[in-house]
Amino acid sequence: MNCEMDATVGPVLKHYADKNEVIYTNTDGDEPGVASNMYRFVKTIGLKPILAGNLKGFYDPYRNPDTQLDFALKNNQKPRMMTSFIDGTKLSFELTVLANCLGFGVGKRGMFGPKCADVREAAQQYQLDNYHEQGIVDYLLGAAPGTGAYVIGYSEDKVKKEYLRYLKMGDGASAEKELDRAQRLGIEEQRVIVFLTKSYLLQGQNQRILDEVKIKNDFSNSVKADLLM
Repeated sequence: MNCEMDATVGPVLKHYADKNEVIYTNTDGDEPGVASNMYRFVKTIGLKPILAGNLKGFYDPYRNPDTQLDFALKNNQKPRMMTSFIDGTKLSFELTVLANCLGFGVGKRGMFGPKCADVREAAQQYQLDNYHEQGIVDYLLGAAPGTGAYVIGYSEDKVKKEYLRYLKMGDGASAEKELDRAQRLGIEEQRVIVFLTKSYLLQGQNQRILDEVKIKNDFSNSVKADLLM
């Protein structure tokens, strides 16, 4: 079994497997399997998965076996296979397998593939309201940690949203807005500073923490400890 075959006739094989009461499945460990497990986890915690995809470190659709020949020879690999890793061929096959598995589509032909610094910024790269009914597959370009998969989940439940923010799994940008509003209304700074710092972390804004978050002498010892962790 391979990804090319699975992307082409996988749904047909799945149909016959179900008919004969046997299991047909893609392998775990590679991106489609990893993303599928993440999809199941997101559903398990009560969210609706609406976007799933791969992290891609480098992408150039104009690469070919000639441009990759030297690299392939140095690493005892085939030029055509090395090309498929860079020109989008492998990416497209893997995301086709994932889309077939999850019943997802694509946002546009060729997908979006936004560039961002960290996978935690993924939710800010898409118009997610468009995919509440029909999820999509896509990819992030250049996002840390560099390789792997990601899934974005959605919920309108206010309690779930609050706990996701508290557990560092929610919408950092929205949390930041609410905390800024609280400060403008006169809430004591040390009551919100820890949560505000966590909202920056959710958005991958580590430098902003270093530049803007200051530990003040009048903060309680517990607040100081939380900011230093």
